[in-house]
Amino acid sequence: MSWSTRALDTLAAGPPTRLIDFPVRAPGVRLLLKDESGQPTGSLRHRHARALFRQAVLDGLVTEGTTVVEATGGNAAVAQAWFARRLGLPYIVVMPGRRDQARARAVEALGGECRFVTPPLAIYDAARSIEGHFLDQFGRAAPHDSAYFPGWTLDVPDYATGMPSRIEGIGRPRVEPGFRPDLVDLVVPVPDAASVAAARHLREVTGLPVGGSSGTALWAALELVERMRARGESGTVVSLVGDAAERHLATYHDDAWAAGKGLDVAGRLTELRQRV
Repeated sequence: MSWSTRALDTLAAGPPTRLIDFPVRAPGVRLLLKDESGQPTGSLRHRHARALFRQAVLDGLVTEGTTVVEATGGNAAVAQAWFARRLGLPYIVVMPGRRDQARARAVEALGGECRFVTPPLAIYDAARSIEGHFLDQFGRAAPHDSAYFPGWTLDVPDYATGMPSRIEGIGRPRVEPGFRPDLVDLVVPVPDAASVAAARHLREVTGLPVGGSSGTALWAALELVERMRARGESGTVVSLVGDAAERHLATYHDDAWAAGKGLDVAGRLTELRQRV
């Protein structure tokens, strides 16, 4: 059996993650949360990483011994390092900012190498300069992003804020090449404080210490539920739990952290509890 055949077997999809029935006060409307924290590496990025590796193997871009390179941070890097280890491939990730041992630890525990670069947008050129295959996750799929709403509404494909968001996982400073605006039917702007409040409410209901991106998705989903209730419609809304990790307890679920970011979480929590 060839290496690529064995690799594709290794990259086969796993079992589906569970659906959580989330309580809402809207007769005939059901809200389901797809819990991607149940993936082997604990986040939605696991699914994305598997697809990237599988396509690279199918295209012949990753073969036995190929060094795999990416420009990213957080959950995506952990998921990619996990797959690289299972395939026996060297893995290097270029992360934005100064070295942060907390971010590097999970990747390095899986045998990956972390390189930190400033300013944040320099990570792409730094990754391309490394010999190996650059996965380029943002060039090959549509991510969630703080620059996307203005870029989408203004029809400016290269819109950039130049700065990341305060909410991890949705803070790209620019619209990436993989974004497909023609596939977007609706964008719901969600304030940062609302994202944090919804993350805390989700934890209260499910016990999952989710991050801000899951809170963002929940807040928007609840807005859709409200619109359906107002129109007298019935149906199902599905949202995502992007990840759940103990490290989020020291940020999104911590009052001191929120105060340091200038976020009025208490006010948004009150608003949220009145809505649901």
